[in-house]
Amino acid sequence: MGEQDGVQGDDARGAGVLQRAFAVIRALSASQTEGSRVTAVARAVGLTQATVHRLLQSLIAEGVVEQDERSKRYRLSVDFF
Repeated sequence: MGEQDGVQGDDARGAGVLQRAFAVIRALSASQTEGSRVTAVARAVGLTQATVHRLLQSLIAEGVVEQDERSKRYRLSVDFF
């Protein structure tokens, strides 16, 4: 196995993370008005709550998702649009 095999492996993992992040974004867009809880998003996309939580935190850090402090629900941010 050469160095290129590792690069391809990294690319495949990166693509998987990207696909999961977009699945989360699509799930949030379906409930944009009221927002969604982690459990509902996890159920909608077929991922664990822990994975969805990590993805949501990354999307918040990028400014495309926000969390309502009172209700704890997530929604796409204005910056996303």
